[in-house]
Amino acid sequence: MATSRKGLVMQKLHSIKVRLIAMALGGPIILGISVIVLLVLNERALLNNMAQTLRQEMQTNLTLINQGIYDMVNTQDQLLRIKLRGDLAVARDQLAAAGGAMLAEESVSWDAVNQYTQEKRSVRLPRMMVGERWLGQNYSTAVSTPVVDATRVLVGGTCTIFQRMNAAGDMLRVATNVETLDGNRAIGTYIPAMGADGAPNQIVSSVLNGERYIGRAFVVNAWYVTAYEPITDTAGEVIGMLYVGILQESVEDLHQAILNTKVGETGYVFVLGGSGDLKHHTIVHGPLGPGVDLTETRDTDGNLFIQEMVALALETSNGASALMEYMWQDSGDPTPRMKQAALTYYEPWDWVIGASAYEEEFQEGLTLISATLRQAMLIGMGVTCAVLLFVGVIGFLLSSKIAG
Repeated sequence: MATSRKGLVMQKLHSIKVRLIAMALGGPIILGISVIVLLVLNERALLNNMAQTLRQEMQTNLTLINQGIYDMVNTQDQLLRIKLRGDLAVARDQLAAAGGAMLAEESVSWDAVNQYTQEKRSVRLPRMMVGERWLGQNYSTAVSTPVVDATRVLVGGTCTIFQRMNAAGDMLRVATNVETLDGNRAIGTYIPAMGADGAPNQIVSSVLNGERYIGRAFVVNAWYVTAYEPITDTAGEVIGMLYVGILQESVEDLHQAILNTKVGETGYVFVLGGSGDLKHHTIVHGPLGPGVDLTETRDTDGNLFIQEMVALALETSNGASALMEYMWQDSGDPTPRMKQAALTYYEPWDWVIGASAYEEEFQEGLTLISATLRQAMLIGMGVTCAVLLFVGVIGFLLSSKIAG
């Protein structure tokens, strides 16, 4: 009987001891697990917040760079327009000094070539005179042509005298220093009053209305920044027009400034054509150079991202930027990486301006911060485990003493 009671007492004491030990260790263990879980969750939340912040800062930087390039292009455009007004005044003075333009009674045949379609047609027109001198039909750059060559000597750039071909207002180059691809003067080419799409030519319309046109224009075989004004007879009728222009691609300082603009470690600024024959073509592009057709270029997900870029840019106005992202893999890269781009459209030059960079280049600091946080978390976990062990030992000893 006494042995049985003693056994029961021992069982109760053992049960009490187990409970005391569980109570002594349970609290620190739960606390430790909670601390570790909180550390992990806080690390993830912090890193996610920082990644989002860095992403927004990258987009802001791209937008600011894009805005800066847009402003630079706009400033260059305005300066060129001012210069062209001056160049046009010089050409006007040279024409006046030579005796002014007039039509003779004698006529001459021309094989007129539409500068857009290359369609040919024969026309007979009165001779265009400058003072007492006929401008002739001088195709050779080795032989001087009045007015236009004198203007080029004074101001640089190109100069042309046009003659009106008909009542519609088609304009024929009868004296010019604009050259064809084979190096001859581009006389005999003309600007039609109506385009192939049936829309009036903006230049011809302006001139026929007695107005000056200043802006970007296609000239023979390339794009120029141009100025045109009417040439009238003594009765005030428009008999032709006077032109001066600067080859758009010849603005080397602007192109070089764009090429020299770096974005992150490997990012860059580029310019694409927004419409017409140059749509989706490179205009300023460091890696590829000018004139490359990117219409069918796809990102690593198979998307026609250049087409998307141009479409997004064309929806912007006044220097505002559109943002897009795409996966891209450079040659030599083991895997594709996410790229961000800011895009805007400079309508006067039909330029789609873009700034792009790899996202990871703006988040390199995040990797360092992540490593630091992990190290701190491991240290915290180690300290927590040490405290748990200490508390557990103390609890075990106290519970054993109480149970005893």
